[in-house]
Amino acid sequence: MLAAAMASFHPGSPAIAADERAEEIVITAERRESSLQSTPLSITALSGAALDRSGVEDTAELPMVTPGLVFTTNSVFGQPYIRGVGSDLITAGADPAVAVLVDDVYQARSVAAVQDFFDVDRVEIVKGPQGTLLGRNTTGGAIRIFTRDPTAEFGADADLLFGNYDQLRVRGFVNIPVVDDRVMLRISGLRSQRNGFSENLFLGRDLDDADVWATRGKLLLVATDQLEILVSGDFSHDHSTRFLAPKVSPPLTGSPAYLAGGTVPADPRDVLFDTQPFVDAEAWGTSSKIAWHSNSLAFDSITAFRKTDFRERLDLDATEISFLTNAPHERSESLTQEFQLRSRNPGAFDWVTGAYYQREWVSQSLDVQVVPASIRDQPNADLTTDAFAVFGEASYAFLERWRFAAGVRYSYEKKRENYVETVNGAIVASFKPKDHWDAWTPRFVLEYQPVDMIMLYATVARGFRSGGYNTTVAQPYPFDPEYLWSYEAGVRWSLWGDRGHLHIAGFYGDYDDMQLQVVSPNSAVPYPLVENAGSATIWGVESEWFLRPFEGFELDGALAFLDTRIDNLVAVNPNSPVPEFDQSGNRLPKAPRFSAWVGAAYSLPFLFGTLTARVDYKYQSRIYFDVFQDHFASQSSYGLVGARLSFAVADSGWVLSVWGENLSDELYAQSNIRLDGSLGNLFFWGMPRTYGLQVAFHY
Repeated sequence: MLAAAMASFHPGSPAIAADERAEEIVITAERRESSLQSTPLSITALSGAALDRSGVEDTAELPMVTPGLVFTTNSVFGQPYIRGVGSDLITAGADPAVAVLVDDVYQARSVAAVQDFFDVDRVEIVKGPQGTLLGRNTTGGAIRIFTRDPTAEFGADADLLFGNYDQLRVRGFVNIPVVDDRVMLRISGLRSQRNGFSENLFLGRDLDDADVWATRGKLLLVATDQLEILVSGDFSHDHSTRFLAPKVSPPLTGSPAYLAGGTVPADPRDVLFDTQPFVDAEAWGTSSKIAWHSNSLAFDSITAFRKTDFRERLDLDATEISFLTNAPHERSESLTQEFQLRSRNPGAFDWVTGAYYQREWVSQSLDVQVVPASIRDQPNADLTTDAFAVFGEASYAFLERWRFAAGVRYSYEKKRENYVETVNGAIVASFKPKDHWDAWTPRFVLEYQPVDMIMLYATVARGFRSGGYNTTVAQPYPFDPEYLWSYEAGVRWSLWGDRGHLHIAGFYGDYDDMQLQVVSPNSAVPYPLVENAGSATIWGVESEWFLRPFEGFELDGALAFLDTRIDNLVAVNPNSPVPEFDQSGNRLPKAPRFSAWVGAAYSLPFLFGTLTARVDYKYQSRIYFDVFQDHFASQSSYGLVGARLSFAVADSGWVLSVWGENLSDELYAQSNIRLDGSLGNLFFWGMPRTYGLQVAFHY
């Protein structure tokens, strides 16, 4: 009955033209190539072209097209949250809950979570625990960025973007077949500059400006028909003040600098800082991927080295009073090695197995000066991490349309810390702790395909986020891992003979031993420590769709409903005028109850080319920025509108576009820090209205 009904619902599907079909994206979230429609995961996959069409320039802007994803920042630290699971810990001894990987290389530091996009093939946002196959610290999910590899044909591409605030961005690549189809080279680059959209009236200088450049090179050697070697190298430098313009906000009585005479300008984009913030961040790395295959097996070896180094200067009190400053410095070196062995051209039985190792050394130093009290506090910490894992998963197709998969990962991690803190030059704390943790993270999948255009699936998976050390204060003992059991069921449906698709997923999660920075009622110290302080329940529904009902018109979008509840958390709310200890019943931070995105585009022949108009709209309901569900530390619901009008000159490679983002000039907070008694309540505003012109050429 169902098969007959669906056959009548898709009349004449084989006759659909190729340019009327939905864009097909090949992904590797299960460690092998598969189509988005056939992968039993809740995953948002965006091609590089789709990111450009929606004006998404970096990972911090991915929530514009990914409901359920929230991306906040704390100075240079990127803090992604998926389904309410993430981390705002800035200690170098803590790991993220949502992993960021570039070309399958794990980015160990939060500073590397903010990635500018150039020459990108696709981005995969995988939701829910992915510890079995995707690796370390994927409790909430993973953001996987894949850049374009060299090809056997010569090609070049460049685009030049102009915008208000004197924005200038140049991106480009050149692809060179050095030796026919045996040796291929691809070089790409980015240069992006923009004046700030905030103004420091005290010093007469902009804030929230951008000054970034980056380059990447890839060399592909096809040694034999069965062996390929890909060598990559990249470098980026950021010398800007983006994400560094905190605005003191009500309640102003929580800001000591304001009470001491500091001024808060009325315009939310204006600040008065006696210290001009800045960041100077460098990141570089190399990697090699050796890929070999036979008729029945495929083997990959991925070796990578990453290094990040950044310095900042921050005006923590955010006023013209010389009150509170910080000058952090963090360096990291990470070496990773992964081996994968998998079956090839599988039949009923399919499998993948592998091993992973990471050695990271990270150094973090703070330089906090409380000027009125003549106090200079300098915590310094070195941390060494050794992480080892083995994993495997196998699947079996049975009863013609059913498939069952089971896998598990064993992780073992060891961390050693060397912590020394001085106050006004005198040592006040010194210790060298070490500890280790291990975990088993299984995954089970059941698929059923009742007809060719529909796939139903159900998954059970466990996520594990490593334990660690608090390197920002004198906390001589570690915090333990956190865990998440996730249960998900979904449907993937191809519509109208591949003219569209519909994805729906429902999920439920048990989140235990959450790593939170809190003050315990029984603590002997008055400042926050990182503790395994609580547990929570998560459930929700997500949907994505793409439709191309007739030639030239596209409609795509997504929505997410998310309900989170803290089941158990006893912690002091330091910003409450009356004692509050039991935080049970509160929502998780950065977990909007409802978020949605919709985009529409229409193309038609015009004069000597094609004219395309596109509009995008993103909506997000209220979010809280901390576990205390504080109204003053929240962002109410808001919506953002973006639009683009492009003209592609026929048979020339030239495309001219005019674009605009946040066209209603909505004022919204992309991040918040509330620490009454020291910093006060600080908001970091998102981008205002921006617009401009873009010229692109493809050869």
